Amino acid sequence: ISSVHEIILVVPPEWLSKVRPSKITKVVSGGERRQDSVWNGLQETSPQSEVVLVHDAARPFISRKLILATAKAAQRYGAALPILPVTDTLKLVERGSVRETLPRERIGAAQTPQGFRRDLLLEAYRRCGGVDVTDDVQLVERMGGKVRIVQGDPRNFKLTTPEDFRRAE
Repeated sequence: ISSVHEIILVVPPEWLSKVRPSKITKVVSGGERRQDSVWNGLQETSPQSEVVLVHDAARPFISRKLILATAKAAQRYGAALPILPVTDTLKLVERGSVRETLPRERIGAAQTPQGFRRDLLLEAYRRCGGVDVTDDVQLVERMGGKVRIVQGDPRNFKLTTPEDFRRAE
């Protein structure tokens, strides 16, 4: 992976007229669900693009190093996902009670960008895109595909809660 050939920004429909592209190749309207938005963007990618990275705007502190690591792993293995090791003890909870303790050495926190060979991601969406998922890796998993792990970056945290925004400042 030597360079980025296109950047497709997927935004809510009401934002389309407000975006001022600079290095952005295309601006596309998002969908009702996250996966609908990704599908809309994926449809606009060039057939010559070998690798597609899907990144959430909620993670604005992405590094060039993470982008390149994810893209290279996706190109080599088909799909790649940045993961951060989990340090907390995690419990599976059901109906207000602890059911079991999960083995944290087998659990990781997923980040974006998630990287895919374009043809693999298109196939995953065609075969499994109607199923509700929280990320694109789940679609590849559902069709039996393997996803390579790359080291995540703790600075690439997600802005979700007011505390996250305070941390970002």
